Formats: sequence, C-alpha cells, structure tokens
Amino acid sequence: MEEALARAPLLGINAMVGLIFAHNEPSLRLFAQLGFERWGLLPRIARLDETERDLVVMGCHCAGRTAPSPVLDSQSAAPVTNERQLSNCFELMHTLVQCRQAPIQEQLGKIRKLSMLHLDVLFLIYHFAKTCSGHVLEIGAFLGGATTAAALGVRESDTHNALIVIEPGGSLKHPQLGTRDIYRDLQRNLRKQGVSDMVTLIKGRSFDPATISAVRQVLGPDEIGLLIIDADGGVKRDIRCYAEKLAESCPVLIDDYYGPAAKAGATRKDVDELVEAGCLEPLGFYGWGTWVGRWCGKGKAVV
Repeated sequence: MEEALARAPLLGINAMVGLIFAHNEPSLRLFAQLGFERWGLLPRIARLDETERDLVVMGCHCAGRTAPSPVLDSQSAAPVTNERQLSNCFELMHTLVQCRQAPIQEQLGKIRKLSMLHLDVLFLIYHFAKTCSGHVLEIGAFLGGATTAAALGVRESDTHNALIVIEPGGSLKHPQLGTRDIYRDLQRNLRKQGVSDMVTLIKGRSFDPATISAVRQVLGPDEIGLLIIDADGGVKRDIRCYAEKLAESCPVLIDDYYGPAAKAGATRKDVDELVEAGCLEPLGFYGWGTWVGRWCGKGKAVV
C-alpha cells in the first residue's frame, strides 16, 4: 500500500479507494493508519456464511494531486504523449499476446529458470532481437536467460547480427538462482542452450576502457539495434559509454526500474532524467518492473 501511494502521483492518480467488509477490522485499521477515511457504506450488500455483511468505502486523496493527466499506457508509468507512442505501446502488448500463443513460449519457458526477468520481458527481448536492424548489446547477462532469448531472436531473423554480452562475473546468494561463479555458469548455460557460438562474451565491467574498446571492435562501423541493461544501476553511465553507437529508435530494456528503493532507486532516477532530457522515449514497464522504451538521443549529450 505504501508503494502504491508513493507511485500514484507519477501515474496521474488523484485518489485511491478501498472496499472492505465492515467486520474486517484489521484491514480497516491498516487503511486508517495509511491516511484513508471512511467515504461511504453499502449496508448488507453481501451474504457470507449465511450472514449479511456491510461494505465500507475507504478513500484518500493522493499527495501531490495533479490536473487531469494525458492518456496512460496500461503498463506505463509515463504519459503517452502522441499517437505514434500510443500505437507502439499497443503494438508491444499485441506482440506479447502473439508470443504467448506461439511455439516460442515453450522454448522461453524452459530458459526462464536462468533469469530474474519476467517471461514477458524474455518475449520482448526475443521479439526485438528478431526485428531490430542493428547488433545486440547486453550489459549484465547473469546466468544467460535474456542472452538465450536474444540469441533465439537473432537466429530467426537471419540477419547475422552480432550478440555482444558483457558480464563481470562474481557470485550471488539466492534461493533459486544462487551461483558461486556467475561467469562460469553463464558460459555453461549458453553451451547447454546451443547458442554459445552466437555470443561474443566479454568479461569485464561495462565502463572499463578495455570493455568499451572490445565492444567497438566487434561493432566496427555498425550500430547497436537493441540495448539490454540489467546491471548495477549506473544506467546513465552505461548509456554514455555506448551512446554514439546506438541507432536512432533503438529499443532499450532496463531492468529494476520498479522495486525496492535500495535496488531500483538509482536506476529509476537515471531513466527518468534521460526521459526528461529527451534521450529516451518510454513505452511502458513489464513483468516485475523492466522499463521498455526507445533511444531518441542521437546527437544529444548524456549528462
């Protein structure tokens, strides 16, 4: 509830309403503690276990109430500013519906265990890798779920685009995805999925000069047609490193846009500032909080 109240102004939401059975005293107390007031009562509106029950309407006006906002994409935290952007949002949602019914769902469902990304995000990575006109750059591959999704897309595109993956390695304690050696397990998983020969794997930090040089060497004169970032929250820093090679309207996916502030705060701040500066165009966020948009900063300085 606290997270919802904090996000509401960003979504143009002026008020929130809760419908709670009158006998549910713990919930009524919780909402009252969060600033909700009793706005109405629907007497004896329901029968539960042969007992008629009242329904209490609890409501509150959100902090920083705004004027009526522009149309919002149903999965986006940002206003849809024009018809093209709205059309792109609907196109992505339609693509997801198609993917969920296609054979690729079974393939991506199997690799889902290799990723912290939602299955819908893996669908989008597959789709963008299949349709983009440039090479693919992934920063922060972890165990290879997104990498495999991108590789499957590139393979079906028949474009011979390069798939460049940056991973510094290390270890992670996690109940399902724990690993003592991220880089070793990434290599093993890519071999197991039969895509290791499609991936140019670079071990290092995205902002190290040696890493940037290695990426540029693979790209040559060509541009990046899809950028995937799932790293340490330094979004502006990473984009600054590769901005000159990003194709205009290049799809960009950035994980951890939403989530606990300790993890997502820096990412969200960077992304919002890039949107405000006109370098990124938002198209929504999907799954558990992956931001999806397009690069529109050609010729602009990433401050």
